[in-house]
Amino acid sequence: MPADCGRLRPKLLDLMEGALPAAAAQELRRHLGECRECAAEFRHLEKSWRELPEPVTQHLPADVRERVRAYAHDVAGHGASRAVPSPVSRRGQWIAVTGIITALAASLAVAVLLSPETGRLVPGSDAPSFEGIDVSSGATLSLADFEGEVVLLNIWATWCTPCEQEMPSMEQLHRELGPAGLRVVTVSIDRESQHKVRQWAEERGFTFTILQDRSGRIEQAYQTTGVPESFVIDQNGVILKREIGPRKWDTPVQSALLRRLLDVGG
Repeated sequence: MPADCGRLRPKLLDLMEGALPAAAAQELRRHLGECRECAAEFRHLEKSWRELPEPVTQHLPADVRERVRAYAHDVAGHGASRAVPSPVSRRGQWIAVTGIITALAASLAVAVLLSPETGRLVPGSDAPSFEGIDVSSGATLSLADFEGEVVLLNIWATWCTPCEQEMPSMEQLHRELGPAGLRVVTVSIDRESQHKVRQWAEERGFTFTILQDRSGRIEQAYQTTGVPESFVIDQNGVILKREIGPRKWDTPVQSALLRRLLDVGG
């Protein structure tokens, strides 16, 4: 793959969604006019992204629809970063993806229908209790252990690429606001051993609190539709914010709420 293709092809999804700055978008469109392979990849992604999520998600609640879209975006993103497969393999890939996402949307729809609207976990709800094993100490911790503190609760897994991508910004937030009282508490739903989860985190230099819930009960308690999902919980145990999918946590916009809760400037 030519160097320009390798550098620019991962940006195709951002171009498709209008998320690139004007100069970068202009450069990429110029490249598409010169490279038939990248142009074909862009047309394919545009068609797939337009047609794939909506028919199976249009009647779902907004938060569930966002989860399905985030999954489709992640699948498409991995495809966009590789060389273009043959037409047959590409069709087979997206037939499989369509089936996965259709099944995902259907299962989420059933879960929503079986859950009374009054039981939905939304900002303003009391944060449900949970338990997890601290992968560093082996101690069992629960939400009660963080009573009176501002908590950024993140539910994740080592096999989740978007989870890994957002964690460096969580680490930065932990280092910046931890001394002011912020507790970044991440709960892994991995079925792997405690040792493997700890090793995974240590290799990446993460120092915030990492718990493990191999039972997955926290997913039910917090009504998650996948990983990652995050919750900002105030000193009174009330959920103030829910984020579905990965976020850049160390930006001024994301940290503003936490700074107000902690009563620190910035």
